Parts: sequence; C-alpha cells; structure tokens
Amino acid sequence: VQAVAIVPGAAPAVLAEARLDARQLDAAYRSGLSGTHYTIDLPLSNALPAGADKATVKVSLLDAATGATVSFEQPVALSPK
Repeated sequence: VQAVAIVPGAAPAVLAEARLDARQLDAAYRSGLSGTHYTIDLPLSNALPAGADKATVKVSLLDAATGATVSFEQPVALSPK
C-alpha cells in the first residue's frame, strides 16, 4: 500500500507506505453488516507538501500461488486534523 501526493510543479511525495505479510493481511480481513473487505491503516506523514489536497492511494496484491499481481489505485481527499 502506498499513498503519494502529486502537486503540480513538484516531484511526487510518498506520504506513507506499508508492506503486509500474509498474517497481517489475514488480520485486516473484515466481514459484517458493511460487507466483506480488508481494513488497512496507513498513517500519513505529518509534513504534507504545500498545496496537497489529495493523495493517490495504490494497493497491490501479489498472489503467492500464481505469481500474478493485482493493483488498484484511487485518489483520496486529504483534510487537515
């Protein structure tokens, strides 16, 4: 999982990054009233680049059985605390 801020005129800034092993991914599994999903907390660095109001979050999953990698990315709005 990686969160990157992209601000015009500046290099992309990695805000946070995490690698989960099989045990950690299993612990992130949730199933309930809101459906089945994985919840992964990814704390962002405190120093956001000036002008950053969103981050692009990319999740990649490597299937150990087949060696195939599946990825998904989506912009997420950032709001100050």
